[in-house]
Amino acid sequence: MNPKYAPLFQTYTLNNGVTIKNRLVVAPMTHFGSQADGLISDQERTFLSNRAGDMGMFITAATLVQKDGKAFHGQPEATGEHCLDSLKETAQILQQQGAKAILQIHHGGSKAIDDLLDGLDKISASASEAEHAREATAERSRSTHRLLCASRRFGASCRF
Repeated sequence: MNPKYAPLFQTYTLNNGVTIKNRLVVAPMTHFGSQADGLISDQERTFLSNRAGDMGMFITAATLVQKDGKAFHGQPEATGEHCLDSLKETAQILQQQGAKAILQIHHGGSKAIDDLLDGLDKISASASEAEHAREATAERSRSTHRLLCASRRFGASCRF
C-alpha cells in the first residue's frame, strides 16, 4: 500500500473526543428495507450486518422524525418511543462490527410522498411551485408554528 494512505487505517479522535478505529465512513444511503411502520426488518438486519465490519463510522439511512415528512417506502423512523428498540438494534448491529453508529435524521418536507402521510398535510420551509396553485396549502407551508414543531421533532428524535 502507498504510505500516503496509511492514515486512513489509523485510529482517529473526533473533536468531541470520540475515537473511531479508522477514517473509513459509510455515507448515508437511502434504503427501502424498513417495515411499513418504520421499524427494523429482517431485510434491513441482513443489509446492516455485513456493511460495517471494516468501517470506523456508519451513518444510517435517512430516518424519519415526524409522520408528515415520510419521503420513501421502507424509511426507518424515529417518530416516538415505539421506535426505540428498533433504533437500538440498528446501532447494536453496527457497533458489534466495530463501527460507530450515527443516526441521520430526516424530514421529507415538500418531497414527502402524499400516499405515505396517512392523510397528514405536507409541511415545508417554503411553498413549492405546486403549492402556489393551491393557496391554502401554500399558507400551511409558511406556518411558523408548524415549522417550529417539525424542528423540535429533530431534537426529540435525538433523545430516544
